[in-house]
Amino acid sequence: MATDPERTIDLIQQEGQLRDYTRDTLYATLYENLEINPEVERMLFYTDFEAVEDAQRLMREEAPEFLYESQEAIPQLPAEERYRADVLHEAISELEDDVDWDPLREEER
Repeated sequence: MATDPERTIDLIQQEGQLRDYTRDTLYATLYENLEINPEVERMLFYTDFEAVEDAQRLMREEAPEFLYESQEAIPQLPAEERYRADVLHEAISELEDDVDWDPLREEER
């Protein structure tokens, strides 16, 4: 993925659920740096969207609206229950003693 973006996009477009996305959308999703912090390389950026306000807004509002309105890739906007983080919180509880990582907001620690 990191060394051959064009080939990566070719392969993605062979996938049934992803073939309708434009090449520009796929490229931006995978490779363009986020406006949240342009200094963070997209391929190295992972987050719990609940922990970062801007990421939460992008995940819950802007991305679904884009996929629904601009790409017409989803039939409707996702319900709020789609963004429940119960499983994430269960995993955090199970793994917190095994790893040196704290994904919770500072005020929740």
